[in-house]
Amino acid sequence: MPKIFGFYEMPSRVKIFIIGIVALVVLASSVVYVQAYHRV
Repeated sequence: MPKIFGFYEMPSRVKIFIIGIVALVVLASSVVYVQAYHRV
């Protein structure tokens, strides 16, 4: 649980930055998955 409390204690910019990175990773992985799926 300390990680969750530490996350909430972070500044807003840091949280937005982390959320943005996670969103980009999820988006990129989903695009790669869809492309690989359509190739088959």
